[in-house]
Amino acid sequence: MKLAYNFISAVVAVGNFNTSIITLSFLEECKLQFGKPVEMSAPEIPVHRGIKFKNIAFDVLIDKFIITENNPEKIDSLLVVDAFQEIFGLLPYTPLKAVGININCDIFFHDGAKAKRWISSASDP
Repeated sequence: MKLAYNFISAVVAVGNFNTSIITLSFLEECKLQFGKPVEMSAPEIPVHRGIKFKNIAFDVLIDKFIITENNPEKIDSLLVVDAFQEIFGLLPYTPLKAVGININCDIFFHDGAKAKRWISSASDP
């Protein structure tokens, strides 16, 4: 069996957020360097702020804060976890209701019989 991580939407936080806080200069203040952004939301839209880099993206809504890492090499050293810690280390009074990590991966089997057994046990526990 082989795992291939598609993306890790690590750190989805639910709470109350000021969307205008996430800017390139704020990320630099957090000592987060991801290179030049490939996409950014329009700053005139007050309910959503998005900044996308090559392998990492920030999406901030009034009630949700999401950091997504694309194609991570290893699950035990994620950029998104460090980014979350740095950002909320500077914003300790942000009201958070819940924080979680979502993992999305493909599972490849070399043996068809093992795949059927695994799928059967996962779909009918």
